Amino acid sequence: MMERNGIPEKIGGVTLRFNSGVLIPFRNGDIIFFPENIEGDISLVNDNKQFVLWESNPHFDLEWWDASPPRPEHWFGGFDESPFLTGVEEDAWKAFSESGEKGFFNALKPALILHLEKRYGAGWQRQGEIFAFPLNPSLLARTNRLSEDVTGDLPVFHTHHKLHGTMCRARVEGFECLIGIGTLTADDHSPRVFKKPHALAVARFLMDPD
Repeated sequence: MMERNGIPEKIGGVTLRFNSGVLIPFRNGDIIFFPENIEGDISLVNDNKQFVLWESNPHFDLEWWDASPPRPEHWFGGFDESPFLTGVEEDAWKAFSESGEKGFFNALKPALILHLEKRYGAGWQRQGEIFAFPLNPSLLARTNRLSEDVTGDLPVFHTHHKLHGTMCRARVEGFECLIGIGTLTADDHSPRVFKKPHALAVARFLMDPD
């Protein structure tokens, strides 16, 4: 069974509860529920505001047996402007196991963001799982557009984030992404205003982020 001694009842203002009626970890408001008999390891990250959990005895019921994507065995949760809980894929857990907190957060960054960060510096912004990188005129001129501009309240990838403005699909230095100008919004997150074109990409290795 997971050792709970030393684990605070709250992480980043989010309450952790262990309940015998819980089969799969889930969040309800600012409370995250875990199975009573959960086994594994939990580590605090991001100045103790968040946690990474490896569940070594995940419960599989009929709902998850043939599910796609499969039931998460690794979890990432806590507080990021608001409470959250998401499953993470094996690659993200492996990065954490091998390279600690820094490796974990780098693994979550989209490949495009890692590439642009290495070449142009850490100028990106983030809202939840959406990363945005400003495109300077030289970089924008070398961008290959893959669609016409669309204007309106636009969904960003298959997420709950929306861009209120103009967006198109494009390829930036070999990486496909969205390019947008406007205001990026999402429930429980502060808006991000892009007055100049930004490349938008979604975090890697997350499973059904809430």
